[in-house]
Amino acid sequence: MNSSPAQNLPMDYNHSKEAYSMDFDLFKLGKFESINQSAYLKGKNCRAIFNELVADVCKAKSCSKWSLSKELSIFYNSERSTMPKFLSGKDYFPVYLVSKLIEFLNEESKQKYVRLFNESVQYFKVGTSHGWLKFPREMSAELAWLCGAVAADGWITREKSGGERIGIVDFHRKALIKASNYFEKCFGFKPAVKKHGTKNCWQIVFRSKPIILFFTTYLGFHHGVKVYDTCEPLVVKESDFRLDFASGVLSFDGSVALDGVVSLGVVSENLAKDIFEILIEAKLKVVLKKEVKKKQTVFFVKSEGLLQHKDSKKWISVFGADIEKGQRLDALVNGFIEVPASEEDALLRLKKFINYPRRKECPVYDLFYVLKKGGSIKRQQLLNETKLPHVTFYKYVWLLRKANIVSCHTGYFGRGIENTYTFNYNIKEWRVPSVY
Repeated sequence: MNSSPAQNLPMDYNHSKEAYSMDFDLFKLGKFESINQSAYLKGKNCRAIFNELVADVCKAKSCSKWSLSKELSIFYNSERSTMPKFLSGKDYFPVYLVSKLIEFLNEESKQKYVRLFNESVQYFKVGTSHGWLKFPREMSAELAWLCGAVAADGWITREKSGGERIGIVDFHRKALIKASNYFEKCFGFKPAVKKHGTKNCWQIVFRSKPIILFFTTYLGFHHGVKVYDTCEPLVVKESDFRLDFASGVLSFDGSVALDGVVSLGVVSENLAKDIFEILIEAKLKVVLKKEVKKKQTVFFVKSEGLLQHKDSKKWISVFGADIEKGQRLDALVNGFIEVPASEEDALLRLKKFINYPRRKECPVYDLFYVLKKGGSIKRQQLLNETKLPHVTFYKYVWLLRKANIVSCHTGYFGRGIENTYTFNYNIKEWRVPSVY
């Protein structure tokens, strides 16, 4: 092959985004790797547009279609039958071939065909596979959310064999189901959500050269470790879907504490600053902090406590009511609704809700049994019997009160005010979390 056609691809032309409704220029996929590694396009009217392009090229070069086919075969060192198939019969075309043909035309014609193909493309693939995927022509809420999900808990790897994989992992299944649905909506491919083989989490892992090519070409992702340099893709930053990106990040890397505080801790300073900026633009009150933990600098974006906060509904909508963290925040703000089947069921649900999976018991158990035995106990006596730190004590007493297992009465005791906590023995009046 004489030279790389990537040197003068249409993506280098001075065409503006306003010339056609596209966020993603098809011709950025026009680099020639090999017949088996290059991108192909297909779409409504593409055959007719390609025929017109070939005719214009033949006219500009004063040559026949046969001689043009021969020239291209020599240039790409391809089999003699390959180019005639594309020039005359196929309903799909290599992007590198379309790019090369457009190079032969004047500037006005170049702009014309760049626009026509970008407006007509519907599907793309890589190599000789039969797996055509939808080509997302514009940024969308779903694609921005997927960018956030991959930026948070996703990865793209290249194996020693040359194969490539893309994946997302999380402890919460519903977030991954949402990611799977969004892959289907954006690309027409729905990856399976599976339990991790060795860890207590869920994952999406699949091989797809077109999707990986799209993420690395248009969205700024790369193969290998990304934890230190990941950030908001430029195409998202320039769109109306920045909050969707933040939602994707928070859905996987964010956390919701018992006091309703939403927190994000990441190693990438750029990602933390991007999320902070997005949330400020959304008029949510957040702070950006830097902490050093175990010799590692971590950047935190934290909200205010939300239990009585006027922005609580907006925060719930950031996560969405269809994933666990949004449901958790909704339960903290609006109350628990599930009636427990038994005392054991209530304690198990509360234990899971406060994230104590590795211990047989947790502070809420201590409080529960002391109050159940005593019936009605003053605050200081309860602190003495449970030996809990004040912060822990108030956190879990509040949880028991929210579950209507315990009530609190404030009265005068001696010269001061004292809280008295009373156990509710009517289990039918208890309310516990329905989500964890």
